[in-house]
Amino acid sequence: YMSKLLEVGDILLKRHFGQLSLVGEIDRVTNTIAFVGNSKYKREMSQTKTVTTIPRENYSSACIFVAEESDMVELRKQNLISFVVRFDYSKLSYEKMVEIRDIIKRPE
Repeated sequence: YMSKLLEVGDILLKRHFGQLSLVGEIDRVTNTIAFVGNSKYKREMSQTKTVTTIPRENYSSACIFVAEESDMVELRKQNLISFVVRFDYSKLSYEKMVEIRDIIKRPE
């Protein structure tokens, strides 16, 4: 196993109870620590490619990791679903609501 080091520009995501959230982009590194703003992480990733916070959160059920393109697609889709669910449809005209319904009912 070759240990992988976090680098400036890496995007960190957190998965907690199945939900993804953006931690941020690594903006600076030392030999042993990577920084996202004021948050610190061990620069060396584990064999499972997860990232450890400093100080370590022993009992956290969240998993922090470096984002790959498929993770970013999943995050964008999750954020879009959240937006659609929370949108106030009462602001739309009847015609717009019919259009939305027709789009949703359209087979893929």
